[in-house]
Amino acid sequence: SSGINAEWPLRPGIQNDLNKIKEIVQNMVTKHNTLTMNRVVLTGGTCKVPKVQSIISHLFPNSTVINQTPDEIISLGAATHAGMISKFPSVSGKAELEANSTVGIPLTPSDIEVRVGDNVTRAVAKNTPLPFKTEIELPEGNVIVIEAAGKCIAKAEVAGSDDSKVSLHIEIQEDCSIEAIIKDSFTNERTAVHIPAPSGA
Repeated sequence: SSGINAEWPLRPGIQNDLNKIKEIVQNMVTKHNTLTMNRVVLTGGTCKVPKVQSIISHLFPNSTVINQTPDEIISLGAATHAGMISKFPSVSGKAELEANSTVGIPLTPSDIEVRVGDNVTRAVAKNTPLPFKTEIELPEGNVIVIEAAGKCIAKAEVAGSDDSKVSLHIEIQEDCSIEAIIKDSFTNERTAVHIPAPSGA
């Protein structure tokens, strides 16, 4: 049987709400026009509305719009961050409410990258919630440079060998101080690097 196409105009109140959403997002995009947005995450039950998803998709044509379970995504994000915090006993359970009943979460102010020769690996992305820890495999090379916003913040040399397999373990605390350990799985050598918190952090 043939389908029936039915269209109804949106009620003025709903259309006004959609226009307001569009205005807010456009203002945000204009304010941060130097940022490259690769992904847009829709959160909240309102983002289930197809028209809202359509507006956001049109405002970010070059971005991947993530709209799975928008009413659950905040809870999933909170659970993920709680899982990360649980790895840091010194800060676990110490979150305090702000005056507006929210919990402030510090973020990394810039990308943290590791340079080995001509190879650059991003270890931590800008705006990553803190505290945070990660481990990355490094390419061959004896001089390892840790950079933030393109500037060297630490440098270390390792002996290395043809059989070396070097990795970098990084822990960033809430004050943005960094504890890094360069590990050579072949020689079992470890080089510890402490990077103090930047002034004003």
